[in-house]
Amino acid sequence: MTGISSRMVVLGESLIDIVERDGRTSAMPGGSPLNVAVGLARLGHDTTFITEFGDDDHGELVAQHLDGSGVTTIRGSDRSSSTSTATAHLAADGSATYEFDVNWTLGQETTAKAGRNPALVHAGSLGAVLAPGRVTVEAFLRSSPASTARTFDPNVRPSLLVDSESAAAFILRCAALCDVVKLSGEDAEWLFPGTALEEVVVRLATGQTSLVAITCGADDALLRAGRETIAVPAFDVEVVDTIGAGDAFMAGLIDAWTPKRRSPLTSEALMHIGTQAAACAALTVQRAGAMPPTHTEVDEFLAGR
Repeated sequence: MTGISSRMVVLGESLIDIVERDGRTSAMPGGSPLNVAVGLARLGHDTTFITEFGDDDHGELVAQHLDGSGVTTIRGSDRSSSTSTATAHLAADGSATYEFDVNWTLGQETTAKAGRNPALVHAGSLGAVLAPGRVTVEAFLRSSPASTARTFDPNVRPSLLVDSESAAAFILRCAALCDVVKLSGEDAEWLFPGTALEEVVVRLATGQTSLVAITCGADDALLRAGRETIAVPAFDVEVVDTIGAGDAFMAGLIDAWTPKRRSPLTSEALMHIGTQAAACAALTVQRAGAMPPTHTEVDEFLAGR
């Protein structure tokens, strides 16, 4: 009896995506870690989400979304602040730019409620880089037992960071604690200006990190494990918007990697992992808002390709 559970713990911010589209405004729950938690739950995993949001109307939307997706939620004790928001401005091609109003003060008294020995801990995005809560995130990653897998997606938001050099140093420190690291091409370009993506995956695939992925929107994603780097094609689908696509990719990546984590990641295994992650992203961009797929939807999508 090892005491290791199958539970996955996600740590990070919740917010409301205020989406401006064709002169209309809508409000939907979001935030990269929240989207990953929902994505994992929809893929069938026992998922606990450690986060913060206020006792306001936006917070009620977040709570209903998490509960309806089957996510167990552990909230920070200070609920007097308003729920964080990200205003998304959609372009004609479905891509989005964001303006943020974020509170992130999570303390270790909240993460202590997560229980012991989860199978996996995922962190990233604003929760991993915004003070003071980022101290708690890093401490939680460091204190997780050796038996617990760790995954990380910086999901960089340059408007909220001081400069790329200091952000890159902190992100590299967190990445080195983790088994799986994912970046977008935009993340990589901002953090490591002038560095080819093929060099970025090599730089990150050190120490404990066994799998690195870089997504590039409609272009091929790069996956690296050991000395092997492969390109995984994106699926050609009609895009409604790109909100949550990278987070769906991350959830699919975790789901496909987890059963293979103790085996050598051959090029064939990498292609399987990357293809499932790409399918999760492809299904998400065909819907308005961050609505990641179920396993049944992924299986049906791949069977039809």
